[in-house]
Amino acid sequence: MTKQTLSTLLASVFLCLSMKGQHDDSTSNSSLFKFKVAELESQYNPFKNHLIGSANYLLEIGKKRPFLKNYFFGEYNFAEHEMDFTFSIDPKLYGPIYLGLAFENDLFGIEAEKHHFQTGLKMYAEDFEPFSRWFTIASFGVNYSLLGTAEHRLHNPEIAFNLLTNPIEITPNLAFVIQSMGRIRGGKDFYLLQLGFEPRKIHHSVFVIGTGQVHLGEKEFFMGIQYAFIENHRKFRL
Repeated sequence: MTKQTLSTLLASVFLCLSMKGQHDDSTSNSSLFKFKVAELESQYNPFKNHLIGSANYLLEIGKKRPFLKNYFFGEYNFAEHEMDFTFSIDPKLYGPIYLGLAFENDLFGIEAEKHHFQTGLKMYAEDFEPFSRWFTIASFGVNYSLLGTAEHRLHNPEIAFNLLTNPIEITPNLAFVIQSMGRIRGGKDFYLLQLGFEPRKIHHSVFVIGTGQVHLGEKEFFMGIQYAFIENHRKFRL
């Protein structure tokens, strides 16, 4: 299941990266399906000698305003042959508020092979100014686990967030992006924080360094390279 899921996520991301006309605003605005973000990343943890591959995307459905969003994040550790993933389909309720419907494993928890389904409310703040000026993704949610084999996750709430800034310009030739995601869930919290440097001459490719708290408080450090497709690649200065 792990290999099949990994193959699916890689195929999905490569498909969206190969789509033509995504940088044409008129084409994007007239399209029903829009990949707002798609990223492939290769990471290395020098302290554990772990090679890690990850991918994520945010797909929006709707011509003028999205009425449904589909988000995927997956990470595969080649040293430990272990994958963490989350897949959500979020229909719009009102304004920036969406219904979150997610299937995932015990995401960066204690049993990666266990799975569960959860639902909740999610706010995609980047749907509106001024958040859209600063963030490509700025989602916050409250989730509740309903069913699955991850028994320790069932009938427990959690608070989730996912942030990806637009490029912050340092010089005309260099920008950086901040990316972070996490879950607050009763003592089994996790977070990932990553800083990416983007040379403007290598558009959409960034060199990244990051840290995180995963697997019951275990600290992680990594560095790597990322290829990112972002539909609206707005940059700004602090």
